[in-house]
Parts: sequence; structure tokens; C-alpha cells
Amino acid sequence: MEDGPRAGSIFELLTHRNPHVILSPESGTNTHNQSYFWPRKIKKWEEFHFENLDKIYGGLLMNVARNPRDNLPHYPFILGKDCRISDEPTTTNLISKWNDTVVSAALDAVKGELNPSIWIQKASKPKQSTNTPNSGSKGKKKDDVKISLRPDSGAYSVHEENPENGEERFPKDYKYAGSWSSLKVRNGQHVDIDTGEWKPGFVQRNDNMPIRQAYTYSVLFQCRYGCILTTEEAFIFRIGPIEQNSESAEGGSSINLNPQQIVRTKGLMEYVSIPWTHGTENNTDNYNKLTVNLALWVLHILAGNHHRILKKYPELSAEKLASPIIKSENLKQESGRKRLKEPEGPWPRNPYRQKRSKTDASQDDIYLSFSGGLPLGVEPSVDDSATERNSSHDDKDDVDSEAELQVPRILRPRHYKPGRYKC
Repeated sequence: MEDGPRAGSIFELLTHRNPHVILSPESGTNTHNQSYFWPRKIKKWEEFHFENLDKIYGGLLMNVARNPRDNLPHYPFILGKDCRISDEPTTTNLISKWNDTVVSAALDAVKGELNPSIWIQKASKPKQSTNTPNSGSKGKKKDDVKISLRPDSGAYSVHEENPENGEERFPKDYKYAGSWSSLKVRNGQHVDIDTGEWKPGFVQRNDNMPIRQAYTYSVLFQCRYGCILTTEEAFIFRIGPIEQNSESAEGGSSINLNPQQIVRTKGLMEYVSIPWTHGTENNTDNYNKLTVNLALWVLHILAGNHHRILKKYPELSAEKLASPIIKSENLKQESGRKRLKEPEGPWPRNPYRQKRSKTDASQDDIYLSFSGGLPLGVEPSVDDSATERNSSHDDKDDVDSEAELQVPRILRPRHYKPGRYKC
């Protein structure tokens, strides 16, 4: 909507209140697959909160967000029908129109400063095998089930040349708020709040399948970050291996495995739930709560710089920007060229690059026909009277009588044309 309001900063854009939604009272079911991986522990991500955002990249992140800007796009125009949510397709429609548009505009504004990943609506599939033991059949391999994997959206690095074949960095899954909420995990009904361990039998329940599904995406894409989006909350998380000192003696078998393998059977999910209703429409500078769009913007930037699963992560205040890898055909061609060795000597460098002759003659033995027997680069003395006489000949007939300079092929400049050099 071209005549709509604009935000004066990225922070204002990202903290604007989400549209008010009307949720259908009907409930639904979730995709159920007992082959999904599941985190052995799930705890609150204590470090990810509004106050810590000012510490990321030494304060650069939020300084960039708060800097005044006059080139941000207008807020998306949302119709009343877009806010009536009754299932996953209507959820996807609103998230794509509002959240994706707002966050993508904010990411585009910092693509030259913070190396973000870019939100894409069509996520890729993992390149590795998706067959996993079916936990519902007590580990019998004959009952292995192939997981159908394609997140509702993803993210690729801003420096990727071909996004379709790019490396997934932040898979995202959308769920209908009438069929899933993280409330029972957060309030301790399904998970022990102190230890983070699942209570007996709850990990198999249908209302916990979205967590397992999103966790599986992150495991197979080898991404530390992931999220579940509804029109009631953004469930954002980071995964990693459970610390070895908190495991029993059998945990020693995972010491030699890499973290991407460990999280399949001994993974930790750290999460934060951000209400959809967080946001403001005035007094933005003093707003101090995480919003859905602000959190998604931060996670896309973190994932754009470092997204791999590690055994242990640095504190958010210690996160560093990665050096961008710019793939350019011009740079590839330049790096593939061999530098020619210049001839040694006290004379000036020849401005034209010259190829080596297949003969054994050195540069020191080459003389030009007009050089009077002097080596290349040493200029002969000039007779002033002869110069005056030569400059007085302007007739066209005199040009035909001049002998053409025969420049040896080895010394011909790149743009040499016969007849240009005269004696």
C-alpha cells in the first residue's frame, strides 16, 4: 500500500504490533510420525531476552536497528479476511503476507552490514538420508519410516549465488494455533521444568509432534536454530548436544561423535516463546519486549553468520560477525591468472605485458630497429634539428614514403596495428 505509513527505523518496523487475528474455535490435529527425532531435554533459553540483544556484536546489532532510516518500505496491507485463521493454510497466508514481508525488508536493509540469512518461502530438502528408527516399533529396522521433509520456509545466506541450491540455515515450520501451543511444555505438564526431561509417555503425544518435527528439521539440516510459528506465538529454539558431564556412564559412547550425530539421540533444545500480541504502535523508542518479528530478524542474522551445530556455544555477547564469502567469476578468473615476471634491470617497466618467446634469447638481447643499438627501455638522444624537419612534413605524400616500423611479434603491444609506428 503505497500511501500507508512507514517506519523510521528497523527497530520501529520490527516492534510494530502484529495484526489482530480471529481464531476459529475448531481444533485440529498435527502431523504424526513416530520416526521424528526428539530432544532428550527441553529447557528455556535463558540467555535469549530483550536486554541481551544490546550485547550482540558489541552493540552493533541494536545500534543498526535503531538508526534512523527514510528508505524503509511501507507496512504490508492486510485485509480483514487475512486475519480470520481457521487452519494451517490461512496461518501460512498471514505469516507470508505480514511477518515474512516485514522481516525480509529489515534483513534487506542490513545485508551489507550484518551478513544476514534471507527468509525464503520454499525451503529445500536435506541432502542426507531421512530414514530413522521408528521409536513406536521399539527400534525394529524393518519398521523404519521415511520422513517427508520440507519445512514451510527456510533461510539461505545473503552471499549465496544460487539460493535454490544454497545451504539451509534456519528452517521454520507453521502450525495452526488451534491445534498446537507450547503452553503445556512451558508450564511443566509435559516436561520437568528443573531437569528438562520429558515426563513418561508425553513425548509420543500428538500435541508434541510439532516440536519433534521442527527438531528433526534442525537435526537433518545440521542447523542450530529453528522455530515454530503460529498466530499466537513464535516458538524459537537452539539445539545442541547434552553436556557430557550430565550424562550417565553410557554417554561415553558419544564422545568421539560429532555434534551433528550426537543430537540425534542425546540432544538439548533451548527455547523461548514470544507472544503474537507483543508490539506497539507508539512510543517505539521505549519499547523493551521481544516481538515475533524482532526475534526472527535477530535469528536470521545470527544464522547468517554461524548456523552449524556445536558441542558448546559462546555467549550471545561473544558472537562475532563472519567474514562474507563473495563468489565472483571475475575474482575466480583473476586468481587463476599467472603473474608474468618482469625483466630485471635499471630501466623502467614496459607498460605492455609480453609473452615469453620459445627461443633462448633474453630480454637483454632484444633491440628495436630505431633504438640505435640500445637495450629495451633506454631512450636514444634526440637531434633537435631533425625533429623540427620531421615535424614540418604535413603532406599526405610524405607518409607513403616513410618506412614502416617492423616490430618483432614478441614485442608487439596488445593493441598493435601495422602502420601505427613509423620511422
